[in-house]
Amino acid sequence: MTSKEVHRRKPAPLSTNALEKERLARRHPWPMFGWLLLALTTAGWIYLLEPDVKLRAIFHAACFSVIEFTFYSVTVEMPNGDIILRPFSKDCRAGHTTIQQFFANVFYTPILVDVYFALMPDYWLLRVLLFPINIWLLEVVEGYVLTFLYGYNPAWVYYGHDVFFSNNIKLSYWPYWLMLGGVLELAFPMERTVTFALIDLL
Repeated sequence: MTSKEVHRRKPAPLSTNALEKERLARRHPWPMFGWLLLALTTAGWIYLLEPDVKLRAIFHAACFSVIEFTFYSVTVEMPNGDIILRPFSKDCRAGHTTIQQFFANVFYTPILVDVYFALMPDYWLLRVLLFPINIWLLEVVEGYVLTFLYGYNPAWVYYGHDVFFSNNIKLSYWPYWLMLGGVLELAFPMERTVTFALIDLL
């Protein structure tokens, strides 16, 4: 093998453990503008959203936390970063979620759900089919904001050949997001009824 061929050889891909260490090494304290961003976002959430939307945002964030924890506990991460659904396997990951993901979802799920439904009020099938893109948009926005605040994304990270936008989205998850869109189609009308009723009681 010539020296030119040696130089042309691609470096071996890093393992997920090495990538994780590299990711965590980027941690830093919140920048000053981060606190201003949090204050403005919180003020907007409090003063611009209707009470029923706020209730649904908290409910959806809690549901996402349960889904995330459960998904971790029934899946196995392969050395290449792929995730395989294997309920009850001894190799399943420990259940996991984060407080950062919960609060990020509290702020963003009004866009993910209420705004999304308002944009396509009469096209339920289209809402379901486009829901993976809706989730990826959430992951891109939340992922980059959290990375700006912390230096890395403390809420989630994806590995493998199909990850994009600084490991914030994973394309092979589209069937899960499609199923989630279908569940939301069935649940959202009931959620609206319940949250309106709760507001009337308060």
